[in-house]
Amino acid sequence: MLSREPWVLLIEDFMTSDEAAAALTPVRERVLTMANPRLQADEILKAGALAGSGFERSQAGDGVQSARTSSTAWCECKGSCLRNPTVQAIEKRVSSLLGGIPMDNAEPMQVLRYETGQYYRVHHDQNSPRSSAWGPRMFTVFMYIGDHNSYTGGETHFPRLNITIPAKKGAACVWTSVLDSDPYQRDDRTDHESLPVTSGVKFGVHCADRTGTRVNYWIHMYKFRSFSGGVCDNQAYV
Repeated sequence: MLSREPWVLLIEDFMTSDEAAAALTPVRERVLTMANPRLQADEILKAGALAGSGFERSQAGDGVQSARTSSTAWCECKGSCLRNPTVQAIEKRVSSLLGGIPMDNAEPMQVLRYETGQYYRVHHDQNSPRSSAWGPRMFTVFMYIGDHNSYTGGETHFPRLNITIPAKKGAACVWTSVLDSDPYQRDDRTDHESLPVTSGVKFGVHCADRTGTRVNYWIHMYKFRSFSGGVCDNQAYV
């Protein structure tokens, strides 16, 4: 437990080394099947500019900002990414970690790539409109699946809490994005940033060859995947 008010939790060995490596496979396959095989730079994208291609800032209505110079892709129903057994096992574990919250409440797994010199400046994850059918982002589950020995820098830093988390393969960090007293009010204490990668490349699942790899889940109050049309045919979410 890194912080109790608000709570920020770090779990080492949340995934095995084999799971972390296997989680990259469907992501690579998805990226390579895109019309443009290279991840698009966040700083030059407009929100929704590549709708349908899988590359955008998020799926909850927030825009792309120049504060971020990483690249982004999503593990969705197109192709086999979201049906991959390793991805499904990770999603079940995330649901269990959060007390059984269904993964239907989560945005699809986000893949982040940070190359040398890239960063994501201080920001907050809760930026869903109050009127959205899926409600606010309640929690963030951030997993590090890249080989942390292949790059330096890229730590996750919470400036208001004075907490810096190294990107260690297999670890997961969980934090709240809203206040207990009012879940529609974001908790600014969990502002955070991804510090610049000083060498190598980092992926994150917010995944890698000489990169820092991460897996990111944003968990909403209500059923994001159902409301957004993101539920796969014949796909049972936990």
